Amino acid sequence: MSNLTQKIDLAELDVQIRERKPVGMSEENALRVEEIVFTAYYNHIEAGHITIDRFLKPNEKESQDTYFTDLDSKPPKPRPRLFYMGTKDEYKGNSIAGILIKFANEFYKSRYETPLHSGTINAPEAIRVWEKLVSCGDAIEYLYENKRRWRLL
Repeated sequence: MSNLTQKIDLAELDVQIRERKPVGMSEENALRVEEIVFTAYYNHIEAGHITIDRFLKPNEKESQDTYFTDLDSKPPKPRPRLFYMGTKDEYKGNSIAGILIKFANEFYKSRYETPLHSGTINAPEAIRVWEKLVSCGDAIEYLYENKRRWRLL
């Protein structure tokens, strides 16, 4: 842990949820996607956040793709996927991303009866978070198109 990192009392975290319009997409595509941001605050300062997306109106490819759509549910449901995770440098090492991922998973399971999945592009830091979730028994790893992916339980 570097000198910049501070150890925090995780019980003091305040998690807020907000829906936002997807950025970097055409207006047509933005209307098809639900994007929700989960932000952790410590002493009223943002410690980190994650962004989850779901294709509400999947195109033909997405509607037949098991990564984007849970085809086993009746009717098929869009899968929530982790789009972004980030922790402020001074709060790294406190498991903020993992806490937010588990919090988001409970949100999606209670609201939509479907667990959270990893994104399609996973940076080394993200892979470490997912591997820790697997080692703690909170997630499973699987292969999708010969690439590592994860799903919360």
